[in-house]
Amino acid sequence: MYYQLPTYPNITATIGRPDGNLFCELTVELQITPDRGHLLFADVINQEEPSERIQALLDVYVRFVLDAVELQLPF
Repeated sequence: MYYQLPTYPNITATIGRPDGNLFCELTVELQITPDRGHLLFADVINQEEPSERIQALLDVYVRFVLDAVELQLPF
C-alpha cells in the first residue's frame, strides 16, 4: 500500500510485505529529487498485528507531516 497526502507530495508512506514473509514494513520517506530520498521512519510489524496497530503507524506518518510543517521544512 502506498499513501501520500496531496498537499505534501514529497512525503510518502509505504506499507509492503515481501511474498511469503510474515512481516510487513512501513516506511516514511522524504523525496528530495526523483532519484534521491531520505528515510524518515521505518518499522517492521507482524502481519498478524491488529488493524489498530497499522492505524497507529499511519498516525505516526501524519505526525511526521505535521512536524515538518511546524518546523517549516521546504517541500
